[in-house]
Amino acid sequence: MTVHISIDDVGQSLRLLAHERPVSIFDSDFFALLKKWHNQFNAKFTLYVFSDSFLLSDMPVEYTNDFHGNAQWLKWGYHGSSKLPFIEELNYEEEFKLLDKAFDKLGAGKTDILRLHYWQVSPEQKKFLHSKGITCLLYPDDDKLPYDCNDTFYEHGLPHLRTRVRFENIDTVNPETLAIGKNHIAAFTHEWCFPDIIMRMEESLRLYSKCGYRFI
Repeated sequence: MTVHISIDDVGQSLRLLAHERPVSIFDSDFFALLKKWHNQFNAKFTLYVFSDSFLLSDMPVEYTNDFHGNAQWLKWGYHGSSKLPFIEELNYEEEFKLLDKAFDKLGAGKTDILRLHYWQVSPEQKKFLHSKGITCLLYPDDDKLPYDCNDTFYEHGLPHLRTRVRFENIDTVNPETLAIGKNHIAAFTHEWCFPDIIMRMEESLRLYSKCGYRFI
């Protein structure tokens, strides 16, 4: 059984690194907490970023060792190039390649699982992403979509996995709200609300770990 944990709209923490220049990225509260959870629960995290809000290519080179040295559990992915829904973006190919190059420059871990801004992806976009090594799209918790018993459906060579858990919408952490019992769980939150749900996330990670889930 696996669980994929991601944080959307990551940007503020990167801007703080660039402006305040701590010795290590883990001197910042955000990244320090993720590392604590990794050490405590063997948790892995995927951070999705906009290419136009802050380019990782602007990140100080002194952090390359931090990104590269933790690439197995701290992964990065393209979320969109602007605040428009991804399906409406015209320059997504160029922006995806630009951000991908920035990840490489930092030695950062790159995910092959994406959640795109506002979820929807056109057939042409899916074919492009598949050609660039993306192996799975995270899609919304919507009964209108043709999910099978494994919370998956396939289109244009890509599996689409249902996102069951949104941490900021959980009132009580329990097996039902965390979708425990499913073989593959996608759970996420947003950086803008992260400070308000720290205890909720930690409790969730502890329960996933206790129930035998492997973080991916």
